[in-house]
Amino acid sequence: MSGTITLDLSSRMQLFRLLTAQWWDENSKFVVVSGSTKKDPANFTLRLDLEKRAFLDHAPNPHTDELVQSQVHEISRLVWNERLKQREKQGAAKGAA
Repeated sequence: MSGTITLDLSSRMQLFRLLTAQWWDENSKFVVVSGSTKKDPANFTLRLDLEKRAFLDHAPNPHTDELVQSQVHEISRLVWNERLKQREKQGAAKGAA
């Protein structure tokens, strides 16, 4: 798979107005998480280390940062689930070919 993969997380995480996760390919260790919260509309962009399940950056607003940091395990889980779905689709596509 080539190109950046984007996962819209906003419908799955009600605390955020906009939240996406992007990664380059299925082997990417790092994910770029971007978004804003309902209480703080200022956008943030943070790097997430999937192996460590930890953000490498902090949001500028301390309250936003606390909220995002508290959701790191859920965001990681959603990204891993999406990656698994994509691998299954690729496997099915290769099997059909």
